[in-house]
Amino acid sequence: VLPVPFELFAGKDDPSVTPSQLQEWARYTTHPPTLHCLAGDHFFIHESSATLSNILSTSLASIG
Repeated sequence: VLPVPFELFAGKDDPSVTPSQLQEWARYTTHPPTLHCLAGDHFFIHESSATLSNILSTSLASIG
């Protein structure tokens, strides 16, 4: 178990990975994970790259 927060990402229209499946990552961290459901399917990174970048930048800035 890692003592760091997890940022979890999923595509809203991804038929192969559900938000509840991603929540299973909670067992590997002592912090509550944050789930982000972004526009797109399994390859949401192509459709939501700006949003993903903003979330990651904000998250990284908050830890130092």
